[in-house]
Amino acid sequence: MTDVTRTLTVAAGLSLLAACITAPPVLADAQFAVTANGPSSLQAGVSGTYTVTAHNGGDVAAPVQLFIVFAGKLQQTGQIVAGGGFDCTTADNVVRCTVPELARYTAVDIVVQGRGSEPGAGQLVANINPDRSVPEDATLGGGNDNTVTKTVSIT
Repeated sequence: MTDVTRTLTVAAGLSLLAACITAPPVLADAQFAVTANGPSSLQAGVSGTYTVTAHNGGDVAAPVQLFIVFAGKLQQTGQIVAGGGFDCTTADNVVRCTVPELARYTAVDIVVQGRGSEPGAGQLVANINPDRSVPEDATLGGGNDNTVTKTVSIT
C-alpha cells in the first residue's frame, strides 16, 4: 500500500465514520414559569389589580393547570380576566385556571383582583404545573419559577 493509498483509505474511513455518527436527538419540551405583578401595599377594604402571567418558553405546546391563592389578609374579589383560552373558577380564595394547550414561546396574562380585609400581611401565591410534569423555565427566574409569591402589606 502506498502513502497515497493509505491517505485515501484513512480519509474515506473517517468520512464514513463521521457520516455514521449523528448527534443525539434533541427532546422538545414545554418549559413553564409564572410571574405576578401588582401593588405591594393596599389599604384595608381597597382592591388592587394583579396580573399573573403563565409562560411557556419551551419548544412544544402543553396543557396547563395554574393556581392563584390569596392568603393572609388578602382576599380574592371581583372579576377574573383570563387570556389565551384559559378557563378559571374560584372557591375559597383560590383561583384555578386551566387551558388544554399553552402554545410554545407564549406568555398569557390572567388578571385578578385582591382586597385587603384588615391591616396585616397578605400574599398572592401563583403556582403553574403543580405536579411538576413539565420542566421549569430557568431563563425567567432560575430555581423554582413554577411558584411565585407576592407579599402585600395591608394598612
